[in-house]
Amino acid sequence: MEDEVTRVEAVSYLEGASGHAVFSTLFLVAAGLLLYLGIWGGGVVAVVIAFGVALNGFSIYVWDRLRDLLRPVVESDGDRRDRTLTPYRPSPEMRVELLSGLLMVGGFAVVLGLGILSIDLFGPRTVVYLGVSALGVGNVGALGWKYYTSSCR
Repeated sequence: MEDEVTRVEAVSYLEGASGHAVFSTLFLVAAGLLLYLGIWGGGVVAVVIAFGVALNGFSIYVWDRLRDLLRPVVESDGDRRDRTLTPYRPSPEMRVELLSGLLMVGGFAVVLGLGILSIDLFGPRTVVYLGVSALGVGNVGALGWKYYTSSCR
């Protein structure tokens, strides 16, 4: 799964960050429309889905970057083969995956704690406005980055 291939060339522009950014933005637009129409339940659900889609794309990006950063460190540790009775050691690839997962879970816990702290400090309404604004800017940034990197090839 490391080298995923887009099977339909017509939608290759929606792979990776661009696909998550487009769909997250579509849910944000739908949420804005629903909230404007006074359908608060549906609007809140659409905002939550938009955040979920965006966080999924961001986590895939972070996961790949963490593995790339940690791979040389773990592989330089090496496997000792000079002893015959050694305890089982996971492969370097597995250690990279485990360490990346540990760092991502730790990062999620820190972000969750900061989110709860910011709600206590600034109030839920301000945090939601800032969060939705940051999500919109992040989506536009991801689309801009995808356009920039694809046009520079």
